[in-house]
Amino acid sequence: MRKFAAENLKNVYSPYHEPLGTVDPGEVFQIDTEDGFAGGLRRPEDFTPERLAWAEERWCIATGPIAVTGATPDHAAAVKIHAMEIITRRLCDHQPLPQPFRR
Repeated sequence: MRKFAAENLKNVYSPYHEPLGTVDPGEVFQIDTEDGFAGGLRRPEDFTPERLAWAEERWCIATGPIAVTGATPDHAAAVKIHAMEIITRRLCDHQPLPQPFRR
């Protein structure tokens, strides 16, 4: 199975970004990515004003884009997620964000 590593992460997709690779229609592949803060807020001690500012610049980090063989800009893609594994401790889901990061 082809695997796309959490490298060259982006917080926005653009037609100007080169694909990390190409998959065939129906191909099963694996994508590794980081949390929404690019891995910058993993421990309670990471929640400093400086780290929060760093994370805010990297909000919604994702791996990609990934091209599909034969797809054109007027096509739609359907993605089926077979499994998801969370490998880092989740902090933000269960506690309020510190005051400097709230909007």
